[in-house]
Amino acid sequence: MTTLPASVAIVGAGPGGLTAAKALLSLPNHAFRVTIFERQSRVGGMWALSRTSSLSEGKVSKEMMTNLSRFTDAFSDLAWENVELDSDQTNGKRTGQKVEPPMFPRAWQVGRYLQEYARRYVPEEVVKLNCEVVNADRVDEAGSMKWRVRWQHPHTDPITEDSVTVDESCGLFDYLIISSGFFDKPRPLLLKDHFPASGYDASVGDVKIIHSTAFRSLESILPNGVPSSGKIVVIGGGMSGAEAAANAAFFLSDAAYSSPTTSSKAELRESLGSRNGIQIHHVASRPFYNMPRYLSVPRPSSEKASEQAFPSFLPVDLVFYDLSRRPGNTISANTGRVPPETTKSTHRFLRSFVGDQSDLSQALVATEEELGKASYVAISDTYAEFVRSGLIVPLRGTVTRLEEQNIEDTRTSLSASIVDANGTKPLNDVVAVIHATGFRCHSALTWLDPAVLADLEYSKDSERLPLFLQDHAVYNDVVPNLGFVGFYEGPFWGVMEMQARLLADRFLALQQEKAPKPGMLDRAEEHAKFEELRASIHKQDRNVPQFWQGDYVGIVEDYAQFMGIEREDEGFGLNGDPSPSVPARFTTKTPTTASDTQVTLQSLHNILDRDLGSPGSSSRFLSCALFRALQGDWLIHRTVTSALPTFPSGLLEGTATFYPRSPSSAGYAAEYFYEEKGTLLMTNGYEVQASRQYAYRLSDGVGHRTDVAYGELGPEAERGSRDGITAWFVKEDRSVDYLFHRVRLDGAQKDSQAFCNATGSHLCVKDTYETEYKFEFDGVNVKRFNIKYHVSGPSKDYTHDTWFQRAQKEGA
Repeated sequence: MTTLPASVAIVGAGPGGLTAAKALLSLPNHAFRVTIFERQSRVGGMWALSRTSSLSEGKVSKEMMTNLSRFTDAFSDLAWENVELDSDQTNGKRTGQKVEPPMFPRAWQVGRYLQEYARRYVPEEVVKLNCEVVNADRVDEAGSMKWRVRWQHPHTDPITEDSVTVDESCGLFDYLIISSGFFDKPRPLLLKDHFPASGYDASVGDVKIIHSTAFRSLESILPNGVPSSGKIVVIGGGMSGAEAAANAAFFLSDAAYSSPTTSSKAELRESLGSRNGIQIHHVASRPFYNMPRYLSVPRPSSEKASEQAFPSFLPVDLVFYDLSRRPGNTISANTGRVPPETTKSTHRFLRSFVGDQSDLSQALVATEEELGKASYVAISDTYAEFVRSGLIVPLRGTVTRLEEQNIEDTRTSLSASIVDANGTKPLNDVVAVIHATGFRCHSALTWLDPAVLADLEYSKDSERLPLFLQDHAVYNDVVPNLGFVGFYEGPFWGVMEMQARLLADRFLALQQEKAPKPGMLDRAEEHAKFEELRASIHKQDRNVPQFWQGDYVGIVEDYAQFMGIEREDEGFGLNGDPSPSVPARFTTKTPTTASDTQVTLQSLHNILDRDLGSPGSSSRFLSCALFRALQGDWLIHRTVTSALPTFPSGLLEGTATFYPRSPSSAGYAAEYFYEEKGTLLMTNGYEVQASRQYAYRLSDGVGHRTDVAYGELGPEAERGSRDGITAWFVKEDRSVDYLFHRVRLDGAQKDSQAFCNATGSHLCVKDTYETEYKFEFDGVNVKRFNIKYHVSGPSKDYTHDTWFQRAQKEGA
């Protein structure tokens, strides 16, 4: 038996590298001596951010929200509830306020989570920060194959204090793990018809051309301000393309409707979304389904369904990764090309939430032929309604050329050539280009021994599948002392944790001179599938899924069955309830991690019990889903019925819009500026133009300082849970004034017309405003809703009954 401990070099201190180190260090008898090399100054990989990071720092914005909930973006052995989120680790200060972990954490909060994970499980001396690996060769040392790793460590000269020198070091290691991330460098914009300025950070005159990862503000694409007209073009139909388009639309909406109001904002409001104004044109080669972060789920039993009409809502990943959707006792992964019998059922599943999207744009609708191809998904809470409003215009096709043109003497613009099924069409007056063309992984491999790359069947022409790796992208048995964690498209945290455990077991067997356990799949069969998939990707086969290894549930189940890890099933899937697959259900159950695992599972049970529990309870996430669904334009019909002869009755026809803007108080998750306009015809014959404005705010009850959010509410905060929607009066400058009422959804029941009900109340000096709400859901969307005010006081006695019907976009 070989002498222990053996040495392991891990490249990258992101989620994959940290969980790999933890898995190795958790083995008995100190089997391995681990060193992590991280080129950045802190752990976290793409999440190496803090609350105080600058807006431009990092691969992603520090304020970017995760697409999956904290139950999926987590490891089994650290509960989000046990991570300190209310202190600034840069200066060590604490606010003293308890902050419940957000359901969808911000990037800087994920960074904080990973810092805590490293503090708990990875000793400080294990991690070499500011050390970039520049070369790794496989060498024969006394008959044993080892890794000669070279790394560089830049540091400030102690004499000059500002000059930087680079020290280079070298070391031998028994094993090597690559966990430096699959998405390494932004992929440049390469057009079919050559454009000299193609690249992910360029400009032509006044027109900026940037990669989506560099898009953090309007100033990054429109440094000279927002023009009165023009088109912002977003290229790419994946997750980042929809996110970039939605962010651009939100930045414009916020610029127009935030406080204080100015003449320039008034001009911007006039131009937003109009054909002659400023618009965002989102160009994608295929349709995709836009899914919000909270999805509707039916009550599981017929008894519950009969008692409560409105749906419950759960985070998107808890719905997508529901084990009850996978029939049979044994679940296995479906990776690679999507079989034809699966594609249509997947489209049906996605359409059960958002429909076919013909109400938004025909460019988003899958044709009958496309229903037989792999479906694509984007996750955004605002994209759909920005499309409906006309601010985002989806276009089907491919941008093949960009040419400079002069629209006005004062500025430059571009003309984009877009090729679709009907030929080539120009898109003129392009004032900015954001290309969401993804990332390249090859730069993450350039330092690896070319002979090893050849053994791994490396192809520089394959962006999506550059290496042949076995057991769901973990190793190749031709190079047994090399492993990978998270080196594939869209790695899940739960999968990375399983990959780390698998590598720890394999390396331990090798170190003990035992044959590693045979792979999960036959090598020849797996290799044939790999070659077929690589060829299909090269041919741009439409049956290759958005993420070729995206079957999170199946992959985790494969690993668990292979390694004998028992899934925690107690309390899940009862009475037909969802049974989400999350990392905390697949734990090694060591004494040091059991407490965190139980905290996570209890939190998940609490959510499922409340959201799918008794018919009289409302979903915790109903307010979040409802608030999202209010965005955009509505047609309104109002009846004013007065019981006093001195106060006329009347009818109003008009429009109302909920405009997204940044929360004007730190205690809120989201905010709308609400504005309505219409013509009021009164029973006394008078006709007047009427308008009113409010602010609507959402506090989701998590991830926000509740003292800030609800200190403004006073006694009103005691009347219900602290997560919910509030309506506020606004001042002339559009800033929030004082509270109108809370929209109380707790305990809401259906009425005879199957609406979700809510109430609110407000005392205005001597007058009382009692408010009733009715919301009719259609999947994740609100089809129509009603607000009725009952106003009573010494000189008032009337009802104010308004129906809101979704305004349909022309041509939808």
